[in-house]
Amino acid sequence: MNPGMRDRLVEYAWAAAWWTATVLAAASLAGCAHTSPVTPARTAIPVECREPIPQRPAMPTDSLKTCEADPMCVDNAVRALTAEIELRRGYEHQLERALAACTTPINHPRSTP
Repeated sequence: MNPGMRDRLVEYAWAAAWWTATVLAAASLAGCAHTSPVTPARTAIPVECREPIPQRPAMPTDSLKTCEADPMCVDNAVRALTAEIELRRGYEHQLERALAACTTPINHPRSTP
């Protein structure tokens, strides 16, 4: 190979490498110019629940004594159990209201789109 031709091929190789590097750098920088639109992030923030805990009522069956074969004792137990069912329903209703108040989402004025 002719020394002049060899020098010219080396010069073309360097020019091709420089051109390729320039094109790759320009393409990389063009990718950085594109930005996606910013969307606000909605993050749930835990808030302390300040709902008072309902007081547990005294249940009628708590004061019952064990009865063996006394019919009056059984009758009293049935009355106490019936009364306790109503008390528990009311207490459960109070607990459900307290729970609902604590789990209801807070509507902040800035959180609506």
